[in-house]
Amino acid sequence: MKHKLNAKQYATVLMTVAEQVGATNEISASFHVVEKLIRTNAQFRSFLLSKRIPSDQKMLSLKAILGGSCHQIVIEFLGLLSGTQMVKLFRETGKLVHEKVKNSQNKISVTAHVAEALSESETDILKSSLESILDKTTDLQVAVDPKLLGGIKLRIENLFLDASIQNKLNVLRSDLMQS
Repeated sequence: MKHKLNAKQYATVLMTVAEQVGATNEISASFHVVEKLIRTNAQFRSFLLSKRIPSDQKMLSLKAILGGSCHQIVIEFLGLLSGTQMVKLFRETGKLVHEKVKNSQNKISVTAHVAEALSESETDILKSSLESILDKTTDLQVAVDPKLLGGIKLRIENLFLDASIQNKLNVLRSDLMQS
């Protein structure tokens, strides 16, 4: 539990500083870069967790490694973290930073699962419809799912809405079987 509290405090402080310097999007993008490196590069993860490398030397190395692809604030934050749970703490903080950035921009993530590929105009219509209904800027991803007979399945953040014909047919069938 303590890590979540610390992550929340770190995210709040990082976002406050990012807003002051006008770098909220850069901070969020930098967290994505480092999270991907941690997830995909075992040597980088081992470097971060190493107890043999002094923190000042680790900070210099991080600046050299990440200097062009990450914001300085994230590099310094990463250099200040230590301990065996530092990767977990960094990920939790990053998740909270991403949420705070999305909330400040009034953005929402939506994934639309459709039976057939949508044209660009259909995607634009769906996006504008969702934005008017949700009253938020929509980050829309469209995924084709040939298992759907028709309709659409929407994932809005962590909420699923199913408007597929297949789902409705199954409901009808179960209703008919019970009658």
